[in-house]
Amino acid sequence: MLTTNSPTFHRTIDSGLSYFHAIQATVLTTGTYSFKSDSLLDAYGYLYENNFNPSNPRANLLTEDDDSGGDHQFLMSYPMQYGSEYILVFTTHNPRMTGTFSILTSDPSKVNLKYLHIMPVSSSPAITCIGFSVMANVVILLMGIIIMIISGQDRHIFL
Repeated sequence: MLTTNSPTFHRTIDSGLSYFHAIQATVLTTGTYSFKSDSLLDAYGYLYENNFNPSNPRANLLTEDDDSGGDHQFLMSYPMQYGSEYILVFTTHNPRMTGTFSILTSDPSKVNLKYLHIMPVSSSPAITCIGFSVMANVVILLMGIIIMIISGQDRHIFL
């Protein structure tokens, strides 16, 4: 469901902010797969390889669709390889639309879909006025948090 709490991005350079959901699509067998939206919303879909960056929505883009599924729904087909990572992004044609949706696949027994939590990345650094040394410390702190998460350590960090 797209809500006012969903992450946002600019679909195009001159468009307003649109809510989106990113969905990891993992195929169990190499082949051509189709994804169709089912919603009362005027849906728009994107398919990416490896990752999706809300600040640069053209990077890694494989295909996109607006209305090929009829009734303002997207329908995308793409040859997908077993072992590759794909990201399906559901959004709307018009900015700031909210509502429910479903994704239909051509062979559900061979495709796993999993919601991804992606936060938009700011296009301008938020702490540039503080100075480089603070930026470096923040980066090191964030790297430490990531290492702790990967190693499974449970520690509390106070800022």
